[in-house]
Amino acid sequence: MNALTARAQSHIAWLSFGLSLLVTVLMLVSSVRLDLQATAALQMQRALIASASARTSGLAVRRSANPNQETMLPANGDSDPLIRWASKIASEQGVTLVQIQTEAAKPDSKHLGQIHAALRLRGEYPAIKVVLISLLDKFSGLTLEHLTIRHRMSVVSNAGAATTPDRSDDEATIEMIQYSKAPQAAQ
Repeated sequence: MNALTARAQSHIAWLSFGLSLLVTVLMLVSSVRLDLQATAALQMQRALIASASARTSGLAVRRSANPNQETMLPANGDSDPLIRWASKIASEQGVTLVQIQTEAAKPDSKHLGQIHAALRLRGEYPAIKVVLISLLDKFSGLTLEHLTIRHRMSVVSNAGAATTPDRSDDEATIEMIQYSKAPQAAQ
């Protein structure tokens, strides 16, 4: 009987060794498979980025090859029209113009002028969107650099009753650059 138990224990030991070896091999195969899938996904992502980059650079070349592009830009590097228009449209749309900051770099014979403008607006999202679209449509050479929108909910407390939403306000921070053309050389 002892010989039978020793033999059974030996078989069980070999069986557990075989099972642990099988589990290890399956884990290794699974790990390699996941690594290959990750590599394939990374290669696909790189290909998409390269494709998008190629499309974008081709677009940039075509745009810069347009001889009329610079003539469409405004001649002066003055931020006043931009500020006035932003104030006018914001008030028409019921948007509060919380803050405006501008910084100008004048154009020269080699560089376009730039007005960096940062606006902070507060109001309802559709109205903020109208202000932004209006600015971009009104000023040629104005580009959107950064846009952040935070949603805020105002609440009204009814004495002892549950609070109810009054209205939603969004706060948008918009950073733009207005380009202006270089002055013409005296002829």
